[in-house]
Amino acid sequence: MAWDGVRPHLPRKILSHDAMTAHGISFNFVRESVQTPTDWGFEEDRHVFVVHLDGVLDRMECVFTSGTASDRLPKVGDIWIVPASERYAALAEGGAVAYCEMTVPTQMLGDRALEPAIGHRDP
Repeated sequence: MAWDGVRPHLPRKILSHDAMTAHGISFNFVRESVQTPTDWGFEEDRHVFVVHLDGVLDRMECVFTSGTASDRLPKVGDIWIVPASERYAALAEGGAVAYCEMTVPTQMLGDRALEPAIGHRDP
């Protein structure tokens, strides 16, 4: 079960991390070992987009405060969308994975409403 806010987070093993900011958008390129169960979570005042870049997970469970939930495994290029103020929690396990977290200030998207998305594909 994904992190519910009650149990402590499981430890993370970050293998590499590169960060940059351009035009107000923050980019975090992360490679992480998830050979043991690993918690991921967001609750930001900015929108977060996570793009899966590499690696295979054996299992992943995730849930948003809105009730959206899934056990869908990411494929390279899949995008997770976490709207500002939406809480997202995931529990993942597999090998090494790489992803990019992009945080975007809400004012950059104006009045556009974002919906939580799990493994969104945009060809």
